[in-house]
Amino acid sequence: GTSGDGASGDGASGGVGARGSGGLLTLTGLELDGLIAEEPHHIRTVRVERLATTGADGGTRTHSPAKVLADWSSGVEQTESDGGRKSGTAGGDPGPAGTGGTAPYAVSFGVDGTHDDDDDSYPAPKEYTLRMAAPAPKPPARLPAVATRAFMTATGAGPGDTVEVTVDGLRLPVVVDRVVDELPTTGPAAPAASAGPSVTAPADGGAVLVDLVTVNRYLAGSGDGTPTVPATEWWLTTAPGRTAEVAAALRARPDADPAQVLVRDEMAAELLGDPLGA
Repeated sequence: GTSGDGASGDGASGGVGARGSGGLLTLTGLELDGLIAEEPHHIRTVRVERLATTGADGGTRTHSPAKVLADWSSGVEQTESDGGRKSGTAGGDPGPAGTGGTAPYAVSFGVDGTHDDDDDSYPAPKEYTLRMAAPAPKPPARLPAVATRAFMTATGAGPGDTVEVTVDGLRLPVVVDRVVDELPTTGPAAPAASAGPSVTAPADGGAVLVDLVTVNRYLAGSGDGTPTVPATEWWLTTAPGRTAEVAAALRARPDADPAQVLVRDEMAAELLGDPLGA
């Protein structure tokens, strides 16, 4: 929970249903908004008094805010009379431990709620936004990749070489750790891999496989504001005999397009039923 005059907040969230996601979630930041009193420069304080997580079994674990948030960075923005925004700093301070060994964490920052003297209208109250961010993990020193032999031929590279590839419009240096004959969903009928403007690729330019999590950690650690790459497809392996059940559950989700859920067995049956129309 948080306390602060008129503050409301959003944190990391995710999942389906009341019991949340079946996977692991990582809290990477907190954002809190509030109104600023129409007073000259003054100090506002937001106190995080309790952090709790609920597991898949419904059990709750309580964490100490002072311990969890001690290494986080904080910053604040406030609206201005002219519609702009002004950035400022915010400082955190752990409080004394209470019952159960948990300790609160307080973040203080300065705001100014006054308006220009020549403003004869009735301007809306100014607002502030407090953002708290967890320390980013150390970016990987290299981006390992698996490449097809066709790609290696197109680039003239060998195992262990660094090759520049384009992922979602971003140039990335990857190190080819392994070479394979082919990768799923790639080949002459698939779009050719891009290996920079100096490479003349044959009809089958080959393909490169990189880990999306590692790529996004690399981009996040660049420090230049480069956006991360979103996933556009999810490949799922189901337990034996449960493919139809999983497909039906995914197609029933309110945020899903049923036509976007593809099942290999269904596609094979469709092709066998109409081979000339394939």
